[in-house]
Amino acid sequence: MAQATTKDLTTLPVGRLGLIPLISCKDLGEKVNEWLIQWRKERSHEELDSFAFEGYQRDSYLIPVQTARFGSGEAKCTIMESVRGDDIYLMVDVCNYSLTYSIGPYENLMSPDDHFQDLKRVIGAIGGKARRVNVIMPYLYESRQNIRSGRESLDCATALQELVSCGADTFLRVGTCGGMQDDVVGGDIVIANGAIRMEGTSKEYAPIEYPAVADINVINAMMAAAKKLDLKYHVGVVQSKDSFFGQHEPELMPVGYELKNKWDAWIKMGCLASEMETAALLIAGSYLRVRVGACFLVLANQERAKKGLSNVQAHDTKAAIETAVEAVRELIKADKAD
Repeated sequence: MAQATTKDLTTLPVGRLGLIPLISCKDLGEKVNEWLIQWRKERSHEELDSFAFEGYQRDSYLIPVQTARFGSGEAKCTIMESVRGDDIYLMVDVCNYSLTYSIGPYENLMSPDDHFQDLKRVIGAIGGKARRVNVIMPYLYESRQNIRSGRESLDCATALQELVSCGADTFLRVGTCGGMQDDVVGGDIVIANGAIRMEGTSKEYAPIEYPAVADINVINAMMAAAKKLDLKYHVGVVQSKDSFFGQHEPELMPVGYELKNKWDAWIKMGCLASEMETAALLIAGSYLRVRVGACFLVLANQERAKKGLSNVQAHDTKAAIETAVEAVRELIKADKAD
């Protein structure tokens, strides 16, 4: 019995904690909720019964919401209890294709657009009443559309701007990457502290001389998370590119000479890994004054393969997701300390 009171709290909550996992993240949200219930039961504070800790220990941190859909396919969101002054964490998986909704006699699969619109509906229903709104999105919505080629939209950065306009202020990207340094092998975790801007979107936000850097608080939280989970991780610069084949088959490209020369330069400068989205997010985040960070699972390392070294292949993103989830916990603790 006494053991549950030996872990003392030294900080005050930012606000009453609330979890809103959308239907696409229902199972994950329930697991996070169960962990939080147990974790907070093991904490004590001499003023735990005071107003500052109102709602700290509860039977559930889940906030019930309803996203009703009309016969036309349009929808609305209703939050079933007050979130005024709360510290809200929204969870959404825009790539959950297993869910459906009805339009007349037809059954439609929910697309990434449907999930993202539901996310915005929830934020809109919060209506600025929460103390803070955080979004956890395992797959970055519209991350494949991060460069303009002709008369095209730039949906990746636009999505971030829309969420900021709705009130979100912290973004943790979880993804995959390819290692570039010999010690970065498949299965490792890479935490980006900056990104090389070899893509198109960020150039429409800032001059190329402006660096794409991650928020220091998010970096520290991800590092603490990886240490706590006892994962092999690396912290450093990643390369954000637009073309997958420009990396893997540069000799086929008309500008292959430039691609190869720059790739070699990035390696000599110590670039850890290559991916396709982070630079645009970091630049947009700097402009919008919000916290943005990213961590990745290393899938493999083509540079090791070129040298005849073992090239471990990894595809299970569980470790990267767990790093981000634990980083959220670290951010909560750090924010309370402030």
